[in-house]
Amino acid sequence: MERISSLLGLLVFLGIAYALSTDRRAIRLKTVLWGLGLQFGLAVFVLKTGVGQALFSWLGAKINRILSFSYVGSEFVSRSCRSSSSWRPPSRSSITSG
Repeated sequence: MERISSLLGLLVFLGIAYALSTDRRAIRLKTVLWGLGLQFGLAVFVLKTGVGQALFSWLGAKINRILSFSYVGSEFVSRSCRSSSSWRPPSRSSITSG
């Protein structure tokens, strides 16, 4: 039942895209089927093979590492702004007179 629901959702999504298209004649069925086939193939590779799972696990770890750098960088910036006693927000008079 779950697979039928997923297939129905995919068909509804494609139907909405077709219905909202401004130039329906430009839609090539071959291109759509190639895209769906590649998506299905990638899903099988990732979900059903050990190599695919290991590859995407490794990629996920690398992306998490990059995200941790941004987290540490934002902590550094926000901590340095809070702890700096020499920095003061500009006064209202200096903004309007400047």
